[in-house]
Amino acid sequence: MTFCERVESRTLLAGNVSIVLSSDAFRLFGDAFDNAVSVVRSRVSGEFVVSGLNDTTIDGRATRTYTGRNKIFAVLGDGDDTLILDRIRGDANLSLGLGAGDDAVCVKRGLLGAADLFGETGDDIFDIADSTFAKRLRIFAGEQNDNTSLQSTRAVKGFEISDTAGRSIVRIDQTSGGAASWFSGSRLRDALSITDSHFNAFSAKLKAGNDGAFIRNTTFAQSSPIDGGSGSNDIDREVLKAWDFRNGIQGWQTYISDGFTTRPVGSISELAPATSTENGRVTVGLAALPTELGMDGQGVRTVAPGPYFPFVAKRLADSDGMVHGCSYQLAFDLTVATNLAVPTTDGNAELRVAAISSNPTVLVAEGGEAKFAADVGQIASAGKEGNSTTSPTFSFTRRTASPTSAVSYSANESITLIVGAKSLDDDVVVFPASTVFFCVVRVRLTPVPNGA
Repeated sequence: MTFCERVESRTLLAGNVSIVLSSDAFRLFGDAFDNAVSVVRSRVSGEFVVSGLNDTTIDGRATRTYTGRNKIFAVLGDGDDTLILDRIRGDANLSLGLGAGDDAVCVKRGLLGAADLFGETGDDIFDIADSTFAKRLRIFAGEQNDNTSLQSTRAVKGFEISDTAGRSIVRIDQTSGGAASWFSGSRLRDALSITDSHFNAFSAKLKAGNDGAFIRNTTFAQSSPIDGGSGSNDIDREVLKAWDFRNGIQGWQTYISDGFTTRPVGSISELAPATSTENGRVTVGLAALPTELGMDGQGVRTVAPGPYFPFVAKRLADSDGMVHGCSYQLAFDLTVATNLAVPTTDGNAELRVAAISSNPTVLVAEGGEAKFAADVGQIASAGKEGNSTTSPTFSFTRRTASPTSAVSYSANESITLIVGAKSLDDDVVVFPASTVFFCVVRVRLTPVPNGA
């Protein structure tokens, strides 16, 4: 049962709600009893129809109708109150004060400007579904045990959710927006769930208590920290990252190795990266995309003859959403431009991806080259420049790969992503060499139990 269904099915002791009109707004004032009110805007006439539920009256009547107002203020007072707002549209602004009691508010199919929702003492429910807020959405849940749900909602400029005491549960699904935040002053076990959503940024700050967070299939454009505060917190956060190299190198570093071989350890930080590195005709760096692709911009171009392995590497950090003490299973999704439609023997290239942990470290600097041992996900026959007098046409392709072993992240263990193209001609340097343009790199890091 959804929050809205729970709201609509509650049996309450009926009260009366009074309405005061102004030129652009109407105000609802509840009494000390259990008020239940529905406000619905007609799709045809645009009228607001205010109805009492569960024997609640509106100025002593069952229903009242209003037009020409785009602001709604409600002060429902004490009691276990319910307010349902359906199809409130236009540049409507909403301000609700629920008062003390176990209150519930449901906003569905709304298109509003700004909304400020205030709870007080009591176990309150805030349910927002299928709605858009062009300005702000702020929910101050108050004290005791509160539930907040955002479902299929867009908060253009973001939202704020906060509560001062009691257990807080926040569920966010298929929701998007600007900068979003959640603050809880509770010392109990708070819970956060975010699924299938996207935000420019998100932050959560909790106090003491054994808090939990579950995040899946959700992206954040900027750093989005979750601070569980003191206590034994369970932060189960899947990390989704994507880099489109038409927007530049974005913190990736370029390297060349003389082989994808096992070698004693070092650290990637010991290497001297460059934005473009060449070793003879072994090349890795940003370059303009081939004109036949019909797309302006650049990608990371690799030319890999013989045993050489040009690659790019990116070290992940807390700001990427990584959680200390967590192990991750990785899945790579690469969009590349190649000029090989059918694999052949001579000059073939193999895309290689890896995720490595710095403890034990697996890179060593030696003569400007990087040699490392890692669990490798391979995608065979990715592309080549061609061995005929006329080079085949470049085209886009999308490939996926998943290293089989999980990697750990902590204060002492970083995670570095590696993406490159390796020629299958390991013994000799052959030209024309394999050429691949890496255009977009997507990575999904799914938490797994440590030791899995």
